[in-house]
Amino acid sequence: MPMSDVEQPELAYRRVLALTAALFLSYLTVAMSLPAVPVHVVHGLGLDNAYGGLAVGITFVSTILTRGWAGAHVDRLGGKHCMQRGLLLYAAAGLICFTASWPQLPMGGSYAVLIVGRLLLGLGESVANVGMISWAIGLMGQARTGRVMSLVGVGMYGAYAAGGPLGLALLNRLGFAWLMVACTVLPLVGLAAIYRLPAVAPHAGQRESFWRIIGRIWRPGTALGLQGVGLHAELSQFFHREVSHL
Repeated sequence: MPMSDVEQPELAYRRVLALTAALFLSYLTVAMSLPAVPVHVVHGLGLDNAYGGLAVGITFVSTILTRGWAGAHVDRLGGKHCMQRGLLLYAAAGLICFTASWPQLPMGGSYAVLIVGRLLLGLGESVANVGMISWAIGLMGQARTGRVMSLVGVGMYGAYAAGGPLGLALLNRLGFAWLMVACTVLPLVGLAAIYRLPAVAPHAGQRESFWRIIGRIWRPGTALGLQGVGLHAELSQFFHREVSHL
């Protein structure tokens, strides 16, 4: 049953740790595919680097474009329902990307299916992450929002740290299809882990304009984005060196 009051701090913290673990497992789906998708596109499908970059980047475009919708969805249904749906979207995206590796598909068809899966992955990222944040804040209370955001960072960036090398290792040993099987199963494990955790009532309140929020954050967001471009370039060089040894 949904909870209307904030739980005892220790119990709430343990439950948010479980949410963080589920977020880590599901975000491995994003992180493991990050180096593997361009390798598959370039070496598996025979397309050039631009198509590989598009297949990677389109996920994050999908995430940005659907973030506002995900927030409105969470306000209506609550964090638990949205996180659960987001994890199912993660699994569906992994299954679609697995289908893209079917050898009977023509090159263009395989790439098109892969793009559909990557777009769905971006939508799942929006719904799961926003749902997890709303759910965790509801469990711990708004006064502990900073602690919640710290745990979200642990789950996301921990997955990034582990996911890249793990994704390359699975790609090298098992191939792209089996990597996508892993990306399908991991969110379902996370879904099972959070199934029995109590929901919280959706937070009622007035929503600010999306563009007003953008106006407040675009300067630090631009700085962070430029920093990310440099980091992406370094990661691309690293993955290119690693792939040359596959």
